[in-house]
Amino acid sequence: MAITTRPNVIWRVWALACAAVLLAGGLGFAQPSPSHRKLDRAVNAARQASRPVGVILRAAPGREKEVRAALKARKVKVADDMSLVAELSPEDIDFVASLDAVAGISADAVLRAAGAGSTKTAKSTSTTTSPTSSTSYESFFADFSASTAQWQALMGSLGVQFSGRTGAGVGVAVVDSGIDGTAAEFQGRISAFYDFTTRAGRSGKTSTAIDDYGHGTHVAGLIGASSLTFAGIARKVHFVGIKVLDANGAGNTSDLIKAIEFLTTNKSKLNIHVINLSLGHPILEPAATDPLVQAVEKAVAAGLVVVASAGNYGQNPTTGESGYAGITSPGNAPSVITAGSLDVHGTADRRDDTASPFSSRGPTWYDGFAKPDVLAPGHGLFSTSAEGSTLARTTSTLSTSGAAVKLYGTSMAAATTTGVVALLLEANRAAFPAAGRDLPPNAIKAMLQFSAVAVDE
Repeated sequence: MAITTRPNVIWRVWALACAAVLLAGGLGFAQPSPSHRKLDRAVNAARQASRPVGVILRAAPGREKEVRAALKARKVKVADDMSLVAELSPEDIDFVASLDAVAGISADAVLRAAGAGSTKTAKSTSTTTSPTSSTSYESFFADFSASTAQWQALMGSLGVQFSGRTGAGVGVAVVDSGIDGTAAEFQGRISAFYDFTTRAGRSGKTSTAIDDYGHGTHVAGLIGASSLTFAGIARKVHFVGIKVLDANGAGNTSDLIKAIEFLTTNKSKLNIHVINLSLGHPILEPAATDPLVQAVEKAVAAGLVVVASAGNYGQNPTTGESGYAGITSPGNAPSVITAGSLDVHGTADRRDDTASPFSSRGPTWYDGFAKPDVLAPGHGLFSTSAEGSTLARTTSTLSTSGAAVKLYGTSMAAATTTGVVALLLEANRAAFPAAGRDLPPNAIKAMLQFSAVAVDE
């Protein structure tokens, strides 16, 4: 398993873009009014199109009650008591934006899973499924089962010593479409499951571990499936499943924010150390005002390692040309480990590795952050299939046994990165048992980047 990076070749493009922005300001183009500067680009577009839009409101510090009172007086219904989520008409947008107590209005954007079955279907998702390839990825990964001897052979081919680490004692929260609790690979390893697509789940009530889309199960399998055929990276981690995506792989940003806040508050109770976010939406505003980015930044500040997918917007689906600034939110969060996808070309030799064409390149929109932070295998990986799920029923990439499915995407890259993080945490605990605490998230990221190798585009 190799984590890699690549030379940054986009700064000339970014410099030109910045120059264009400065020139536009210097020529005196119209600037938005102070109230409308509070809107992200999706809310502003909805206002200009005269259509209602679901939003997440950010109140100024200590003024949430004031905002709620103003919304109530205007008869705007707030979704629940946990956050300021509402649907606003264009007139409501103007009214709310004029309130001093409101710091910002962000779209409750639709989230998409970052993995799918085809390298040509990554327009709106960070995961893709794939038609049958001439390269037999299934046989390649089957060759290296969970047995010690075969793992030693694989590690030896990469020039590293087999450590025997399995991620034991490390808790991973998979925030996705769920996890199939009936899968043999996860028996006795899902310590809790919460469905944030339901009102009860958003209140932090446990439910049966399910996955009607199949994406979260695939991600969990890459992180730590105990299968002898398609083994995960860290085969003894324990999982907390968080469902925020529906049977079509879509969800609401507001549900994801609530889930992240819940995990941050209850990290000790749930015994979790890593959050995997193989999902996202296009960047709609700077990171400093993006409520999703701020939620993950708080999670990292609380000591949780957050791994996010970069997005699958790295290639023009019509022309096939590479594109830049396609990183999705929350992959633009400065403190998270943002993973792009690596194509290993069916070999254990790193010299032929390349970035997957669909994998989003940086810099990030608005801020110009250098992302992704690392590349990891995400190109045509087999993993656990959720029985009866949408992906299991619709993809043509099931393994011969039907127990696994092959997907492409930065979702998969985030999952393999999360598995490596779990091994790193376990190894550090074994090396420094007297420390009594884990490495901080920024040290984890630094170690991954320092030990990475460069690859070609």
